[in-house]
Amino acid sequence: MAITIELYKKMTAYFDGKLTLEEEKEFLEMVENDPELKKEFEWEEELIFHSVPTYKEELPIASDAEVNEVEIPEYTDSSFNSKRRSVFTRKFAIAASLIIAVSILSLQIMRWSDFKFRKEKEIVKNDSIKINTPDTIAVDKEKEQTAITALKLKKMRVNNLGRHKPDLELESPLLGEVQVAYVNREYPGTIKLTEKITQLRGTEMDTANIKAYAAFYKGVANLELDNDSIAIRMLNEVAVKYKQFPILVQEAQWNLSKAYYKTGKNEDALKLLQRLLSNPRFLFKSEGENMRNMIKQE
Repeated sequence: MAITIELYKKMTAYFDGKLTLEEEKEFLEMVENDPELKKEFEWEEELIFHSVPTYKEELPIASDAEVNEVEIPEYTDSSFNSKRRSVFTRKFAIAASLIIAVSILSLQIMRWSDFKFRKEKEIVKNDSIKINTPDTIAVDKEKEQTAITALKLKKMRVNNLGRHKPDLELESPLLGEVQVAYVNREYPGTIKLTEKITQLRGTEMDTANIKAYAAFYKGVANLELDNDSIAIRMLNEVAVKYKQFPILVQEAQWNLSKAYYKTGKNEDALKLLQRLLSNPRFLFKSEGENMRNMIKQE
């Protein structure tokens, strides 16, 4: 028998569960008696129940009165649920991984941008410093060289103020050699000769005179060589120990004031100069006044 539209509608209503129990029995009897309808029914049934998982237990056929009492079994296809869950879990994991990767990439881009900005700012700052400020190292070296040059000129000028004029008629032959070396500006040789005199002292007639002049020439020779600390020690020794030679003591004090001034002890130099200038017999009066003015101008 050919399948009519009414039979097809009834089949669809059957699969949709819209038929009553009596209509279902009648329809199923028709299916059993009609091979063509049965073939179509089985095809539809195969199509529906293979696309959607089937129940493990068939619904019991009950009367209309028993429909409310029948418990519909729960859907228990665990394999289908597990597959859905695994697919969902994989999709969720992939999505989460993508979100994390995008977040990390964005953070790295922000950090790189910030680092690049700070680096460019630092480069600009360093360049502006190089452009707008002079080379401090070169400036410091120039200042240091200027200070050294000024100090050398100062020492040379001070050394030439009222230089000692030896008395070449001293009786001791050793002192004569010392004076000649000093006049010839052989200051290292002068110092060596004074040390030789110190070793031979006592063999000369005037021992005190020899010792005083040896200390004095050792002091002024070191002053000329800018060994100012040694000069201060030797000249101070003459001024304190050999007061019986007033002219020699006065010259020792004058050279001592120069040594003080060269080493920056301006107060000591000025104090000593004031005392020397108050003496009307001071040999280097004009030179002393010049140095006093130099000290006051600093």
